[in-house]
Amino acid sequence: VVTSRVARKTKTRPTFVCTPATGDEADINASKIAEQVLDQDWRNLNLQGQLYQAMLHAEIYGAGFWKVYWDSTRGESNDFLYQDGEPFLQSNGQPVRADAFAQIPEGMEVRPVAQGDVCVDVLSPFEIYPDPLAHSLEECECLIEEKVRSPEYVYKRFGVHLEADAPAPLGPTESRMYSSLYYSAAQSAEEYKGIRVFEYWERPSSDYPNGHRCVWARDQILTEEDQPFDPMPYVMFNGIRVPGRFWPTAITTQLRGPQVEHNKLLGQVAENAARIGNPAIMKSRQANVFYTGLPGEEILYDSTVTDAVPSYLQAPEMPSYIDRLQDRFETAITEVSGMHEVSKANVPSGVTAASAINLLQ
Repeated sequence: VVTSRVARKTKTRPTFVCTPATGDEADINASKIAEQVLDQDWRNLNLQGQLYQAMLHAEIYGAGFWKVYWDSTRGESNDFLYQDGEPFLQSNGQPVRADAFAQIPEGMEVRPVAQGDVCVDVLSPFEIYPDPLAHSLEECECLIEEKVRSPEYVYKRFGVHLEADAPAPLGPTESRMYSSLYYSAAQSAEEYKGIRVFEYWERPSSDYPNGHRCVWARDQILTEEDQPFDPMPYVMFNGIRVPGRFWPTAITTQLRGPQVEHNKLLGQVAENAARIGNPAIMKSRQANVFYTGLPGEEILYDSTVTDAVPSYLQAPEMPSYIDRLQDRFETAITEVSGMHEVSKANVPSGVTAASAINLLQ
């Protein structure tokens, strides 16, 4: 159900349309360039895959998020000189490149500075702490993001060396891989740790008229700015909205009831099938019959009929209401999820007219 719903939502990629502000040729050309830039970003940023991941979060947990922001570490980079953590500037205010000196002056360090580019991250609802008074992302006055990052990530973006303090969220497969790559047999993959980084975003308010952003880790502020480019760079993909509540519900939550009953029934059917497939047999002590219960076994017995024809033992049939119950549970799952025959690209039984099939498709 989840994969079918996600596929239905992502089968058609969005189409970007930029409308020129005026009828001038310059505005028309600018709108055409804007459409080309958006189409290129859709491909270069792999937004189709990012959209699928966000929708998958929404269907399973109830919500998924995009974080659309400017990443200053992306793109081509050049080395520049830094002194006391600040860029070393010329008299005209321009930063000094490292290749301007044959030998790096004492007291200075070299840092790479990239051109930067747009970046899109996919976040789960377990990494987002919204405004407790908000009923939607549009109403959020502030928001906190919590994510475990690598020490290299923190140093590359904030220029600070911090000791890892949070265990990496590894699954069974990743644990085995990291154990073999980074640790000896006596160590565990649980020792691989990252840094728990918090980001606080606030929309324009009386305290911060232009918005506010603050990033910290291990009780140390990494960066803080009062005028971020976008004070709320998140996009929320909803599962099933609930009135008066920020967090939506998920289709998996609604399907738990019928799914549990369906699995219970299937388990009973499997148990009954195993019992009927190897049924007990009652035989008289005077019948002179040896029976072991193995599949395909031949049972020899004393018959009173002359030239009797061999026959199979007839196992009892399961009650007919068992099949009807299975159909009812499957129908309940279909109705709750909205995934009917047409949604699954199947034509309902009894529909043979070409015009009707075309209309359904």
